[in-house]
Amino acid sequence: MKRTAMNIGPMARAEIDAQGQFSPPVARLARARSNGRSRRVENDTEVAVDRLMPTQKVLVAVFLIVAAHYLSWRAGTLNPAAPVFSGLLYGVEWALFLGLLTRAAVAWHLTVRLPPTPLPGLDVDVFVVAGSEPTEVVRRALLAVRNMDYPHTAWLLDDGDRPELARLAVEFGVHYLARETPDQGKAGCLNNALRQASGEFVAVFNADHAPKRGFLSETLGFLRDSATAFVQTPQDFYNLDSYQHRDTGGGPVWTERSLFFRVGQRGRDRWNCAQYCGSCAVLRRSALDAIGGFQSSASSGDLETSIALHQAGFRSVYSPEPLAFGVAPEAARSFLSQRVRAGQEAMLALRRHRLFLTGRLTAAQRLCYLEATLGYFDGWLRAVLYLAPVWMLMTGSLPISAGMGEFLPIFLPYLALAVLVSAELGRGYGSALLSQHYRMARFAAFIWASLTLVWRGLATRPLPLDDTGVGDQPGSNLDGNSDAGVESLTMAPQAAISFINLFAVLFAMLAWPALGHLPGPALAAAAVWACGNALLAFAVVRFSLTRVGWRRQDYRFPIALPARARVGANEPSLLTVKDISSSGCRLAGHCPRSVAVGDGVIGTLELPDGPLRFRARVVALIPERDERASHRSGERNTERSSDGRRGTGRASHSPMLGVCFEGIDRGFRDRLDLYLYGSDLQWQLRGLSERGRTPTETLFRENIDLDERRQALSSWTSAELLADPNLPPILISEPIDPEARRVVASYRRLDGAPSLRLLRHDRRGEDLIDLKPTALVGRVNTPTGDIYLTEMEPC
Repeated sequence: MKRTAMNIGPMARAEIDAQGQFSPPVARLARARSNGRSRRVENDTEVAVDRLMPTQKVLVAVFLIVAAHYLSWRAGTLNPAAPVFSGLLYGVEWALFLGLLTRAAVAWHLTVRLPPTPLPGLDVDVFVVAGSEPTEVVRRALLAVRNMDYPHTAWLLDDGDRPELARLAVEFGVHYLARETPDQGKAGCLNNALRQASGEFVAVFNADHAPKRGFLSETLGFLRDSATAFVQTPQDFYNLDSYQHRDTGGGPVWTERSLFFRVGQRGRDRWNCAQYCGSCAVLRRSALDAIGGFQSSASSGDLETSIALHQAGFRSVYSPEPLAFGVAPEAARSFLSQRVRAGQEAMLALRRHRLFLTGRLTAAQRLCYLEATLGYFDGWLRAVLYLAPVWMLMTGSLPISAGMGEFLPIFLPYLALAVLVSAELGRGYGSALLSQHYRMARFAAFIWASLTLVWRGLATRPLPLDDTGVGDQPGSNLDGNSDAGVESLTMAPQAAISFINLFAVLFAMLAWPALGHLPGPALAAAAVWACGNALLAFAVVRFSLTRVGWRRQDYRFPIALPARARVGANEPSLLTVKDISSSGCRLAGHCPRSVAVGDGVIGTLELPDGPLRFRARVVALIPERDERASHRSGERNTERSSDGRRGTGRASHSPMLGVCFEGIDRGFRDRLDLYLYGSDLQWQLRGLSERGRTPTETLFRENIDLDERRQALSSWTSAELLADPNLPPILISEPIDPEARRVVASYRRLDGAPSLRLLRHDRRGEDLIDLKPTALVGRVNTPTGDIYLTEMEPC
């Protein structure tokens, strides 16, 4: 295997590049330079443009040729015996083709921006808008806002006029404003704050988003040009077990919003059409004044504000670096409610701006807004595709006059190329199977939202069984069984699709010998199509219902942390936190004496800003999960330290301890929450990425075992540096490659040392490891201090 340094990245989210490395935005910009991709200077800021690779462009060109042939051929195969059905399905094919074409236009060039240094002394107001979020969630947002490094004035804008939030504002020393006009929603809160505040710039966060410490420092520099109205950043989420996140197991952590924020927004940014999304953004006060403030609508008004600023001639900037982290919906109900509200706002924008054919927008901006808003009609297209085989099987109507032997050789290459092109345009952030899963989940919600185009009053009516979305947070509903009935009704359209398709297949199979209403090949094709629809719908319903009733009080971050603690009657020892929340954690380490449920735990969590004392109680003994048995088989009994002494080689392991914190005071919780929330620590320490490989990257690039690296970075163990016992303990990963290289996470830089002797503590006992630092491969910025990631090799 080729020996390559593993770059985990000094800046936020890791992304897998074409060589399989983990690379930050700085490396992406350097790669854009070295690959000869176009660059330009925009307002004293260098902007690289990430273009499609030549092989990808060739694939798109071949697809266009094949598509032109197929669609022109299809025009001559419309079935005169079923003109409505045949024409409807042909129209759907054209709509899907045009949608892919506009997506290609948007995704052809993606911007890569690096944040300029902001001017000192800017007057910045920070608006935190609270709806129905739990008070504890709002508190975490205020903790993160208070911790931001650029001077600012914070405001808590209460859309619900809750006394507990007024008290919270007093505790944090921030300005508090309740909404004055009950009919203007979020825009009313923001405009009320604009009348009270005087800052030159305004940062806006929903109350469930906790910004990184450097949020303002990494965004204000883009606003040096007075023509730039706003800087939008991605809306990322910390609860990776949400309804819209899917961990593929060793591969990328796929999210339903990845294509919008990682590809769509960057493509629109190329044409000065990045969208303001209502949170995680900084706006220029004078630009807002020029359009009369934040625009109000029956929905949030975020899209209307974006359109108004662009129509007024202002510029926009999209910075792709994740700088704030919120709460994603936990269940289908709230997930679909959010999509309905976004779709309703899109329909209102289409009505008001007459399909963007009027107003002062450039041609590229019109295309971008059309591509973003017309996508909500996808629900109707999907409904036709889900019901078309049912109509064929039940009535014997065919959408084409050609036979299967003539149709399939022309259609299948077109379909395969469409799937490949879609994957290439997604730049590794798409998933053909998961995309279809969420299209099935959203189709009825999109249909409901699109009706707003013809019935404006529908925008004031929520989706049946609607939920505000913000209340569906970890811990907001501990009795999930009470939601089971509601979730079942939410999934009723998908359940109906599954049942209708299966019923149609059964009917056709039983009736065909007597009726012969379909040719044999057409019957087989329609049955396969219907079975695929039924299985997809069933998978969506099953996934949605299995998520009911298992939510925790708090999200448990799957990150490692050194801890020193005394457990029961055992002596104090160095343990490893395997995952942690505000209310408890899992501890792993060697306890020579037995531990029982109910035993007390006293110790410290080793944070970047110093130890945090805690008391806890053991509530569970967790047997070792054999997650890496095949990889680590026998390794422990053969590993030797540099002095030739074997490690403990223990066959029995101490159980992992589930502990619940006791006697938690506000100081403890605030300090721990500040460390956990408002950073991408879990992504960095575990080597996670949203990006996978596109088909051309898989075919033409070197194959690196990313699964092996991710597994290694998902398993950390605490260790001590024997050269200086006063240094805080560190974390050491499993070997990341066959050469036994490891990554060490520390609160001080270690890359300058010639060699290090470490005493590792795990559930088997202790052992010595001698390592030589080779490179500093990452610097993780947490709200309480930096964590340095150093690659080391045995010596």
